[in-house]
Amino acid sequence: MIGRVRRVRLEHLTVAERALLEDRARRLALSEPATAATGARLTLVAFRLLGHALAVEASGVRIAQPLAGKVTPLAGAPAGVAGLALVESAPTLVVDLARALGQPRSRGALASAPLLCLVGADPVAVAVEGPLELLDVDGWLPLDPRLQRPHDMALAGRVPDGPFVVEAGWLAATVAGWCAQP
Repeated sequence: MIGRVRRVRLEHLTVAERALLEDRARRLALSEPATAATGARLTLVAFRLLGHALAVEASGVRIAQPLAGKVTPLAGAPAGVAGLALVESAPTLVVDLARALGQPRSRGALASAPLLCLVGADPVAVAVEGPLELLDVDGWLPLDPRLQRPHDMALAGRVPDGPFVVEAGWLAATVAGWCAQP
């Protein structure tokens, strides 16, 4: 049945929930990625961006950090790079996804933005809008090819009455490309 969704806000995880999610993430990393066609339960990391409800498969997210904290600007950094922030005590480039799509945010707004470190885009984090949530879904529906996609993003589908699902590989490659631009 497509559409049954369980939501968990990331900033309110208990130690037991975090351990369960870390175990699930390890198992997901070692297995074939699930798709909407398999009928398997999927875990998505949901967020907002420029008024749109979006999500990415949890298997494509290495770290989800509820707050960016201080983002230090870098002189001469590519246009999409907002600066450096500490993610798990490691300096990490931060790409402000809203800024890269033409809607820059203030430093204060950026400091309170959640970060997603994507698999395949190390050492880069993407600043999105919160709250971050984990969605446990039965799958998603394919999109009508004529549908206008938010900011021309590559979308895998849409959870019924829920977010658009952004293709994790496309997002990681796009972010890496933004970091390489002058």
